[in-house]
Amino acid sequence: MTIPLNPNFIPKYVNQLLIPPVFKPTIAVDPITGKEISYNYTIAFAEFKQQLLPPEFPMTTVWGYEGTVENPYTGESECFRSTPGATFEALRDVPVNVQWVNNITEPNMFAVDPTLHWANPNNIPHPLPPFRQFPPGYPLAQSPVPLTTHLHGAEVRSDSDGGPGSWFTAGEAKKGPEFFKSRYTYPNEQEPTTLWYHDHTLGTTRLGVYAGL
Repeated sequence: MTIPLNPNFIPKYVNQLLIPPVFKPTIAVDPITGKEISYNYTIAFAEFKQQLLPPEFPMTTVWGYEGTVENPYTGESECFRSTPGATFEALRDVPVNVQWVNNITEPNMFAVDPTLHWANPNNIPHPLPPFRQFPPGYPLAQSPVPLTTHLHGAEVRSDSDGGPGSWFTAGEAKKGPEFFKSRYTYPNEQEPTTLWYHDHTLGTTRLGVYAGL
């Protein structure tokens, strides 16, 4: 049995904020000119534990982003996962290609509300009242977990936008009606700026973001 922590006993404003490292790309170079023509990444949605509360408290189960970064102290490449996710550094007019991978295989850690218009990977019938309380709620709504990624503010083609209907489950076993591919291309032709990326799945965006994506 899990006993909720009393927030009144958790010290506030004592943790150092995480400065996310930078994802390390595989850089494609034009063999004739030597010019960098694209930055390429493989980034996974993963479930893991992270120390969000002060060190004397237990670690928190979260969903976050996993990929290769360069250790700023050793210069070596290593696998890194965190919420919020690491940073992508892009150059204007140099495309970034990201292969997004859904590695969430456990049921959703929060209650999925199937009475909403949502991804519904198992195509369960729309529930009618009286509605079931969670837990157990509706087990066929809890798994598999549909996810997609939207880069907020990016100028991209629709097949790389990560719209609500472009979701896919682990192994791409099930896909949304707007799914075209899981490898997104970001042209980076717009004005330089800071953007943020997040889960954008139909009807469950709040759950994915709350979990850490």
